[in-house]
Parts: sequence; C-alpha cells; structure tokens
Amino acid sequence: MDEARLLNPHATAPRRLSRATLDLARAYLVGGDIRATMRRAELNLPPRGGLSLHAHYAANVGLIAEQAPLRLRPDEHLVGAATFLEAAEHACPGGPYGGTSHTTLNFGKALKLGLAGLEAEILNARNARRRDADEAAYLDGSLACLAAMRTWRDRYRLALPGSGPHADAILERLRRVPEAPEWQEMVIRRTEQSF
Repeated sequence: MDEARLLNPHATAPRRLSRATLDLARAYLVGGDIRATMRRAELNLPPRGGLSLHAHYAANVGLIAEQAPLRLRPDEHLVGAATFLEAAEHACPGGPYGGTSHTTLNFGKALKLGLAGLEAEILNARNARRRDADEAAYLDGSLACLAAMRTWRDRYRLALPGSGPHADAILERLRRVPEAPEWQEMVIRRTEQSF
C-alpha cells in the first residue's frame, strides 16, 4: 500500500501538507515513535451520580487537562498533542464518551473567536434568558471545558522554557493563542509557512 493510502485508506491524499507534517502525522497514526509512547488514561473519573451528562463530561475533560502527560518534541512548532490512546481512537480518555477530534466543536469558529470570544458567547447565551436545567448544564459544561483548555495551555507554558529550538516562539504564541482571536489568523499563517 502506498503512503497516501496508508494515511487515508478511502482515497488518494492530496499533497497539501509538507513532508515534515506528513512524517509527523505518520509518527502519530501508524505506529511511529510517538504512537509507541501513548498509553491508556487512568484518570479515576468519579461515577456520574447526580451530575448532568454535561457536567460529567466537563469533569472528564478537566481531568485530562490536569493529568495527561505533556509531549514536547524539538521538531514540532505547536504544542498540545493528545497523549492518551483513547484520543487517537476518537474517544474521550478516562470516560465513557466519544468524539470526532476537532470536529467535535466548530473548530473554525473556535479559531476565529478564541477562548475569550467563545466564553463571552456562552456567557451571553447563559444570561440572555432563563434556561431549563439541561440548557444551563450544557452551557456551564461548555464553560468548564474552556477552563480545561486554559489549564492545558498553562501546563505547556510552564513546561516549554528550554525544551527545544522552537520553545521561545511557541511560548510567545501561547501568550496570545488560543485566548485572543485577533492573533489566530496570523499564527495559522506563520505555522503553515514554517512547514
């Protein structure tokens, strides 16, 4: 089987990505050195009990952000890679939840608004009118997931200094992204250019 079919067995993969990016994807997806370091999550998520589904999911995401091993590689220009096997299998590590990676959220919208913009939108929706219990739990769970994203980012901020040749540039990006939307497009362009 050729490389394109190995990474995308359903069709021939278009050549939009650089060789370095494809090599990194291969290391994650098809048994390379990165995949070999991934392990199953052991997060001790408490039983759902009286929690809403949304609150329980958010608690699961919070545990991932707090406890997942960080991976810093000198050849990467971004940080935040999944380190639990369940994530590579499109499941939520440590809990009974599934997902579809970046398409679980509206990823394009998240990049456009940033965490601060998403938080403002959720708070506006939360306060716009009286919500039933399920709607309120969903919005509160969404806010808790944003807090988990900040926890994940902050853990990388602490781990980055001195970690490799791109550490200072990555740290500078993390001072603004994913929080502030005005930097999103510039960072995406620079990242694409670096590959």
